[in-house]
Order: sequence, then C-alpha cells, then structure tokens
Amino acid sequence: MKSRKTADQFPQEVWNFFDCYFHGEMDRRVFLERSAQFAIGGLTTAAIFESLRPNYAWAIQVPNHD
Repeated sequence: MKSRKTADQFPQEVWNFFDCYFHGEMDRRVFLERSAQFAIGGLTTAAIFESLRPNYAWAIQVPNHD
C-alpha cells in the first residue's frame, strides 16, 4: 500500500484552500495557484492536490461475513 502524508504534515492554510476547493468555493486552478507557495523540494502543486484528495479505493471494506 502506498504511504500517504498525514494531516499534520500539511500547513493549515493548505487545508483551508483544499476545503474551499472541495466545497465548491474555489475552482481547481485557484487552489493550485494558492497552494503553489507550499510546493517545495520537488513537491509540486499537483502532488499536493493528489495527496489531499480522498482515495476511495483505499477505504476499509466490510467483510462478507459481517
């Protein structure tokens, strides 16, 4: 399984931007522009977006016998 960053590894401001994007208060382009200031050390804004975005395929599955 691929390792993901935890919430505390992102600045609160990035989470605020993502929350606004996720709830439709800003579009993806604005989110990427605003989060660009946090893109350091080879971490691109697209990588930030992918790290924050939920991956529903990794969700816990309910066993058949439950």
